[in-house]
Amino acid sequence: MRIGLHRTLVLAVLAAFSAAPLFAATVNDFEGGGTPVSLEIFSGTTTPGATIEPTGGNPGGFLQLTDAVNDQHTWATFDNTDAGTFPLSQFNFDFLIDPTATGPSADGFSFSYADTATFGTTGGIGAAPFTAEDPAASGILGFGFDTWSNEGTWDTPGIGTGSDYQEISVFWDGMLIERIDDTRLLGTPLVLDDATWHEVSGVVNFAAATVSLSVDGQAIFSGLSLPGLVPFESRIMFAARTGGENELVAIDNLLVDYLGSVVPGDANGDGVADFLDFEIIRDNLFTGRTLMEGDVDFDGDVDLGDFAFWKSVRSDAPAAIPEPAASLLLLTGLAMLLFSRRGLK
Repeated sequence: MRIGLHRTLVLAVLAAFSAAPLFAATVNDFEGGGTPVSLEIFSGTTTPGATIEPTGGNPGGFLQLTDAVNDQHTWATFDNTDAGTFPLSQFNFDFLIDPTATGPSADGFSFSYADTATFGTTGGIGAAPFTAEDPAASGILGFGFDTWSNEGTWDTPGIGTGSDYQEISVFWDGMLIERIDDTRLLGTPLVLDDATWHEVSGVVNFAAATVSLSVDGQAIFSGLSLPGLVPFESRIMFAARTGGENELVAIDNLLVDYLGSVVPGDANGDGVADFLDFEIIRDNLFTGRTLMEGDVDFDGDVDLGDFAFWKSVRSDAPAAIPEPAASLLLLTGLAMLLFSRRGLK
């Protein structure tokens, strides 16, 4: 995983400048401070629900949504970080699902943008608006990570019922939009409940009514159309559930940028795509994940594609930019150097 000092510094910078109109953000690494979060449990169990654990995260503290016990339905709802609507939002977080050594796992979790007109701007929400792993409710744009199939409901008929299941889905305003029924069949097989940390990144383009989501750099949804989506003021929520089977669900390194008047190719928010943005892309090549780190094409990473996009939209004088061939050669050389060093380890 590409989590470490660099990511920690970015989280700290975003937290310090969360009130800025261009980079309003929901940020929490669960190591003290960060955006306030309300933890609630909606089930009959007497076992504690969601907790913030001081160690065992990626690294340091983390948000534990469920423990590996039966009958939990838990919510973690973050306060709204900036009033109003935004045309774009970019999100990153890490998750871990641990089925423990006792057997198969259930049921999964979700990550959602919740309309503040329905769910308020601060504090808890009081009752579960949907089944945790299937975020189907009015005013919710959500992504479900499901480890239990329920034939005849949201799942494809014929899959059957049981815990041999790995699904990622998108819901908007109470409707299922798209679903990957078995992430183990992707180009790079993805097992959700393998007890290891996975990194999620994505973009909600409210203005264009589309969403994109990647896990560990692999695209799951790319520019997926959400009919009827318009900009709405939102707050972030996670939810998770266990039933007759269970799993530990953990979340870490949450970062959600709300982006205002974003100029294409502008990574530092100064209103132009210029050499300063080229330097950001160069300095974070193959390590960055967010716009502030140089992800100007919003695909969840910083690579040569971001240089190509920046070059196509740059707004400063060509004389201030290195020759295109030299720029590409420089970036390619940096890439070869990085990969050669990794090969020596």
